[in-house]
Amino acid sequence: MPFVWRQNSDSRQPKMISNIKAKASTTFTYGQTLQVVSGRWESAVADGVVGGIYNGPTFTSGAEDFIDVIEARPGDEFVADYTGTPDAAFLAGQRTADIAAGGLNLNAADVLNGAWAILSVDTANTKAIVRPKNRQLS
Repeated sequence: MPFVWRQNSDSRQPKMISNIKAKASTTFTYGQTLQVVSGRWESAVADGVVGGIYNGPTFTSGAEDFIDVIEARPGDEFVADYTGTPDAAFLAGQRTADIAAGGLNLNAADVLNGAWAILSVDTANTKAIVRPKNRQLS
């Protein structure tokens, strides 16, 4: 499962960003973590910031395509799958969990310099509830 918006601790609705273009010739997948680089959305990378979560169907962008992205704001909570063998510190309270390659999952083995704080971990289903900690746009 990709990153899916769950709720906001202040009972706010998700904030959509629709006025930033996608990087040309890039495939975007629902729930993918994104960042803005040179004024365009592209997949977030390990040890980087998160600007938002892609909220549309899988497609490959053209040179002038705008996409819908849920902004990663304070208090927003997301549910995400995690991959890899969990580091001993991959627990509730960890403040720097990282994303896996492609931006669709958390990398449980990497808990240094990541963009996500962990609220809870469901080891039976390899899912975690996370909040964006290292945000780009807020």
